[in-house]
Amino acid sequence: MMLGHDSPKVQDMALKGSVEGKTYIGPGGDPAGADDREVVSFDGRVMILKWIDPEVAGRYGNMVLVRCGAEGTAAARTARAKRKPPTVAQ
Repeated sequence: MMLGHDSPKVQDMALKGSVEGKTYIGPGGDPAGADDREVVSFDGRVMILKWIDPEVAGRYGNMVLVRCGAEGTAAARTARAKRKPPTVAQ
């Protein structure tokens, strides 16, 4: 479930592969359709998508999705206190 372009409604999306080896996410149908996004990179945590339609890409740019760690797991990050710079004795 993701938002499409120019619509506030969430849509069902499908993962699609092409014969060129590229991966796309979009509503049903053939890969690389006008409403699809190409998966530029995905490392298991950060996924970068770009719109196929150049007009839509010009308005929305790239999409960056980041999976946060679940609360209470080692992947969860906490804010760190800023360290004070060392003082110079005179």
